[in-house]
Amino acid sequence: MSHSYVIKKTEHELYNEWLADEYRALRHLEKTALPVPRAIHFMQIRTPDGC
Repeated sequence: MSHSYVIKKTEHELYNEWLADEYRALRHLEKTALPVPRAIHFMQIRTPDGC
């Protein structure tokens, strides 16, 4: 079995919010019959400067 992974990284709070929204949407769509990629994990790390 072959696995594919996508890792996304941003350096702006707005883009971090978009990625969080995308993760939640994918998790919701997994429960439907639509062919969507499986969202395995979302991690957000904040640096001392707030990003």
